[in-house]
Amino acid sequence: MTLDPSNLLALWLSGTAAFNAQNYKVAVQSWEKLEKQLPPETDEARAIAGSIAEARSKGGLAPATTPAINNRGVSGRVGISSALQSKVKAGDTLMVIARKPGERMPVAVLKTPVTTFPVSFVLNDALAMSPNALISQLPEVSVEVRISKTGMAMPESGDLISSAQTIKVGTTDARLLIDQVRP
Repeated sequence: MTLDPSNLLALWLSGTAAFNAQNYKVAVQSWEKLEKQLPPETDEARAIAGSIAEARSKGGLAPATTPAINNRGVSGRVGISSALQSKVKAGDTLMVIARKPGERMPVAVLKTPVTTFPVSFVLNDALAMSPNALISQLPEVSVEVRISKTGMAMPESGDLISSAQTIKVGTTDARLLIDQVRP
């Protein structure tokens, strides 16, 4: 199949505009058309699948297929170094991100307002970015923590971060420490 970049862009923009207008059904329809035209197992296809899942969730729309949620994942606690505690402000967003080692696209993301530390976390299939890439299907994941001032998915200069740790899926006592500022 030949990909028409202008058609792909039009579908993406149409879905994004509908999503921003809270018309989640139309967003899902546009993005599903786009998803069918993308090569599977690419970062782009996974990103669109994640957007579709988010639109379905926000719109109260049933999943296309209802996968069984597997609770097998990674859980533990996040701490912050005393040197960085004063940099955390009300309104900041804590993100605990799990990726297949060596990949950029997350398999699971927990996103929550910052409260007090330490923070308990659970990453499982309920937080999957794509129903085709589940944390429960992996032997291990690379997990990192980020505190974002803007709440945006893309890391930004000034974000507070932890080092990435490779953790065996099934671990229930992972310990992560936010101890760096993203340059």
